[in-house]
Amino acid sequence: MNASVETVQPSDLRQFAGHFPTGVAVVTTRDLQGKSYGVTINAVTSLSLTPPLLLICLDKCSNTLAAIAESGTFCLHYLEANQSHVSRVFASKSDDKFAEIASRLSEAGNPILDGVLAASECRVTETYPGGDHTIVVGMVERIQMGGGEPLLYHRGGYACLDNRVGARDALTGVARIGVAELVAVTWLPELVASLRRDYPGLTLELDVSLTASLFARLMEGELDAVLIPGGRFDNTNLVASTLGFTRFAWMASPRLELPQGPITPPDLTKHPILSLGEGSYHYGPAEEWLAAHGGSRRRVDVCNSMSVIASLTQAGLGVSLLPPGCFQSEVAEGQLRVLDTRPEMPEVEFSAVHMKRQPSVIPEAVAKAARQASSFQTRSEPTQDASLAA
Repeated sequence: MNASVETVQPSDLRQFAGHFPTGVAVVTTRDLQGKSYGVTINAVTSLSLTPPLLLICLDKCSNTLAAIAESGTFCLHYLEANQSHVSRVFASKSDDKFAEIASRLSEAGNPILDGVLAASECRVTETYPGGDHTIVVGMVERIQMGGGEPLLYHRGGYACLDNRVGARDALTGVARIGVAELVAVTWLPELVASLRRDYPGLTLELDVSLTASLFARLMEGELDAVLIPGGRFDNTNLVASTLGFTRFAWMASPRLELPQGPITPPDLTKHPILSLGEGSYHYGPAEEWLAAHGGSRRRVDVCNSMSVIASLTQAGLGVSLLPPGCFQSEVAEGQLRVLDTRPEMPEVEFSAVHMKRQPSVIPEAVAKAARQASSFQTRSEPTQDASLAA
């Protein structure tokens, strides 16, 4: 153990707790006005057989806790293995969770969810403070039980009893993946097909954006993994695995007046430069390359789409830095020209990046699948970092 009690942070305890597999439960109730409330929890245990008591722990700010305090009753549900969607709904901030999940009212007035593994209605006997949570003790008054297997939760992901956590059929939930546009227009379909095949219980949420935006969302915990340019990251809380290297080159319409031989940065800056904008490759390594070799930008037009920039370049409206491999047909048809710039632009490394010590196995699964799906070239020698590429 590396951390003492005095240095343990909330994130550390959350990660520690995530290493212990639990079942998944939903607590429901109604307030005195008849509005239904519910929340997903896994802090639940039986407390006593005689009398029949169990306890649950709820965040002190929980609306469900406030409604339980009014009604004095609640219903505890254990979810079945195929009900991860129910867990996600009741873990959300939705204003009307019961509109999405089938339920009925018991004689005591508590919402009872359909299709659960087991459910018990309880009357509150005691509550106790527990840090940022409240411990609620309930007297069990009614129980119903069905068949099936339980839904489990471990390290931020759902699992089934008959499968090891992280196994193909067991890994469920939502994979939030940030994708740079170059990945999106090249081998993203192969990655999606691979994840669907290997993890059929996993739902994908893809965010295609510029690198700076994706990286910020990763650091804020809004994305599980990002597939972005860059090979070296200073943050020790990150895990980065290479996806290979790709070439970027300055390109222009053949109609644009540029030398036929080697082209220098001063030659480029006689024309408008089409850029993906701040935080992209064009505002990082490209600007440094131009400045280091005698080029100074006179005009920069910004667009956040590489495909649109390519169309504008093809129309003769400026020069841009693009991956030639994506525009081979346009070059072959004479619509675009790869410029012979001196010195050449360095190749760009791409990486799958996620946070270290994640409570979920999903980021590791995404990174592994991305490494296998990537069509970028591999090489052994080091390359210049391109952490701000688009």
